[in-house]
Amino acid sequence: GKHLHLEKQPVIPLEQEVIDVSDRAQFKKVNQKSLFDTLMQTHPYVRTYSDCFGHILAVKGSVGAVVDLVIRFWDLAATQILMEEAGGKYHCLELADPLQEAPMYGIVCGKSHVVDWIISSFL
Repeated sequence: GKHLHLEKQPVIPLEQEVIDVSDRAQFKKVNQKSLFDTLMQTHPYVRTYSDCFGHILAVKGSVGAVVDLVIRFWDLAATQILMEEAGGKYHCLELADPLQEAPMYGIVCGKSHVVDWIISSFL
């Protein structure tokens, strides 16, 4: 296969990067619906691609970053390895879901400058 290198991709202005998010219901489950709403109102290119499809788009650099909430730890392991191997940034959040006994997690991952912007602006 071909090794992915996010740092070798052309730099796209931040306002033109696509941000991938899970659906609003996932944000609502962990009391983060304001994060979803703010992203949608603030950034012109926010899309909802689901689960591993969105993660792979971020690993490939097809989107600037993915913000995916309410996922299990075992569903994140491959994304973290692939993202770090591609030279991107991976940030994991432990979230409280009142309807679940086991901890739930969220991630922000993708191109370093986009992930840094999301973390500093919204988290």
